[in-house]
Amino acid sequence: MHRRLFFMVSTLVFLLATLLSVMASDLHDRALPQGIHPTISMTLDFQSPNVDDAQMLRELADIGEQQQLGIVKVMPDLDGDASAQVFVALDSTASERLPEGTSVRRFGNMPSSKVAGQSRLSAASASGQYYLLQGNQSDKALRDWTVRNGVMVAWGADSLRDDVRLLASQSSFVMSMAAALALMVTMVLYWMASKVRSRALRVLAGVSVWRIQKDDMMGILTPSLCAACLIDIVSVTVVGAVRGAVFIPYFSRILLVLEGTVLAGLFVAMLIVGMLSWPSATMIMRRASGNIGLRRSALAMKAMVFVAVLAVTAPAMSAIASADSSAREQRVWERLSNQVSIALSYENNPQLDAKVANVMREIEDDGRGALSYTFTPEMTGAPSAEPVALVTQQWLNMVQVDPAHMEHSVRVTFDYLPAEAKDIVSQIPAWSADSQTSVNMLERALYYSVSGDAIPVLKGGSDTMLFPKRLTLIVLPDYSGFSDSGFLVPAATTRNIVLTGLQDVRARLRQAGLSRQVKVRYIAEEQILQAQFSAHFAWLQAAAFVMLIVAFALTVMVHAMVRAALRARHDYPLMLNGSPARRLAESTILVESSTALVGGIIFAAIALRSTGISAAVMTGALGLLAIFISALSHILSVQRMFVGINNRTL
Repeated sequence: MHRRLFFMVSTLVFLLATLLSVMASDLHDRALPQGIHPTISMTLDFQSPNVDDAQMLRELADIGEQQQLGIVKVMPDLDGDASAQVFVALDSTASERLPEGTSVRRFGNMPSSKVAGQSRLSAASASGQYYLLQGNQSDKALRDWTVRNGVMVAWGADSLRDDVRLLASQSSFVMSMAAALALMVTMVLYWMASKVRSRALRVLAGVSVWRIQKDDMMGILTPSLCAACLIDIVSVTVVGAVRGAVFIPYFSRILLVLEGTVLAGLFVAMLIVGMLSWPSATMIMRRASGNIGLRRSALAMKAMVFVAVLAVTAPAMSAIASADSSAREQRVWERLSNQVSIALSYENNPQLDAKVANVMREIEDDGRGALSYTFTPEMTGAPSAEPVALVTQQWLNMVQVDPAHMEHSVRVTFDYLPAEAKDIVSQIPAWSADSQTSVNMLERALYYSVSGDAIPVLKGGSDTMLFPKRLTLIVLPDYSGFSDSGFLVPAATTRNIVLTGLQDVRARLRQAGLSRQVKVRYIAEEQILQAQFSAHFAWLQAAAFVMLIVAFALTVMVHAMVRAALRARHDYPLMLNGSPARRLAESTILVESSTALVGGIIFAAIALRSTGISAAVMTGALGLLAIFISALSHILSVQRMFVGINNRTL
C-alpha cells in the first residue's frame, strides 16, 4: 500500500515537472526557435531615431556574408496572422538552411512561422530581434559594427545554464519546484512514520541498522524512479508525436534537470529523516511512540508550502494583470499592423520640413493619418499628476475607442482640467501654424477625464504604448494645424504620428521628391513581438502559480493522512464508541485554522500595501480556502482510516 501511494504521489510530482518542462520549452522556442536551430539570439536597439534602416540592414547582411554567420531577422506576420512570426534570411548561409517559403513549426500555440524573401525588409526597422545560425557573440566584425554604430545589443545563448537561470529568476517556477520537493519530503515522513514500529522490531530481531536504512531507501526510491521513467517515456513520446521530434532534445533536457532536482532533494530528505528516526528497540521497551517528531516535521512542510502560496499570490496577481495588459497591447498593435512612421535622413532643413508636413497633411485629409502624444508625469514635472494625452479623432478610430460612450469617461470643459493639462493646452498656440489655426483647433477640441478605463495612447517622444487607468484626454479634430518644424515633423520622427498604407505613403513621398530624404517603416513590428513574448511569459507565471496551489492541496492531503495514520490507535476505539471524525480532528483543525488565519491576515496586509486591493482579496480568499481544504482533509482522513482498519485494507 505504501509503495503504491508513493508511486502515485511521485507520478503527480513528475507530472508537475513535465508541465513546467512544457512551459520552459514553449518559452525557449519563442526565444530561440528549435525549428531553425539558432546558436544565439541578438536583439539590436539603434539609439538614433533617424537611423537609415535600409543601410544598417545592408551592412549587417554584408557582415553575415563575410563571416558566414547565418543571420536571420524576426518579424511579425503583418500580412497574415499578426500573432505569427516571419523569418528573413540576410545572407547566403541563412538562405541555404532556410529557403524562401519554408514553414517552421513552433512548440506552443503560436502558428507556424514562414520564411519570407528579403523584399519584406523594404519597410522593416533595423532594430529588433535576429538569430545567428552559425557563429556567436564573440565575432569581432559583428561586435565592431555594433560599437561603431552605437547599437545596444542583448544576447541570448542556447545553453542549459541560461535556461536554468531564467527559470530560477521566476518566483512562481521556484515555488512550484519547492512545493514539489515539500510534497516528496512529506511522503518520506509518512513512510518513516508508518515504518517506525516495524523498524524497531527488525532491530530487536537482530537485523543490521544499516540494512534497515538501505531497505527503506530502496523502498522509497524504487517507486519514485519507476514513476519518473514512466513519465519520461510517455511525455517524450507525446511531445514527439504532437509537436515534432525536433523539440525532444530540449524538452528532455529540461525534464531531466527538474526530475534530477526532485530526486536529489528526495535523497537528501531520506538521509536526514533516516538519521532523525534512527531505528531502535527502545521505543518498544518504553512503549513510547516514535512518530511525534515525524508528525511535527510533516506539519512544518505543510506550513512552508502554505506560506509559499500566500507569498507569491501578489506577484501572481501582478503577472496576470501584466498578461492582460500585454494581450491588450498586442491587440492594439495588431490593429496598427498597416500603420507606418517616417524617419528623416537630414537635419535642420525647414524647406524639406515643409514638404514632409504637406505630405502628412494630404494623408490626413484622406483620413489616413493620426496623432497620439502623451505627456507623462515625468515629462510634466508633476510626479503625482495623471498623464495628459494629445490625440486626434483618427487615432481613437484606429484603436477603436470612443470616450464619449465609455462608462468611466466624462467630458469636461477647459476650466475643470488639471493644471498640467491647462499648461499643455496653453502651448498649442505656440505649436500651431498661425493664430487663426490655433483658435480653430481649440474651439473644436474636446476634453475628457478618464478614470478606470484604459485608453491606449503613445508616450510622447517614443512609440511606447501606454494604458493609463487615469488620464486627461485632449481630442483634436486633426494635426494639420500644427506648424511644420515646431511640432508636426518632430512628432512624426518620434513615431507619435502614424500613417496608413506603406505603398501609399511611399508613393506620396516619391511624388514630392522626398524618397531619399524620408524613409518609411512599419511601427508595429518590434512592438508586436515584444507584446507576444510578454503576454505569454506572464501567463506562464500565472500557470505556475496554479500548479503551486495544486501542490499545496496535495501536501495538505498527505499531511492529513500522516496524522490520521499516527493517531489511528487512539482514534479507532473512540470512533467505535460513536465519536464522529469531526470531533476527533477538532483540536488539530482549531489550532491550524487559527494559525493560518493570522498568517493570511498578515500576508493580505502586505499584499494590500505592495500590490493593491485585488491582490489582498485574493490572498485572503486563498487563506480561507486553505483552511477549508485542510479541515476537510483531516476529517476525511480520520474517516478513511477507520474504514480501512475495519475492512483490513490498510
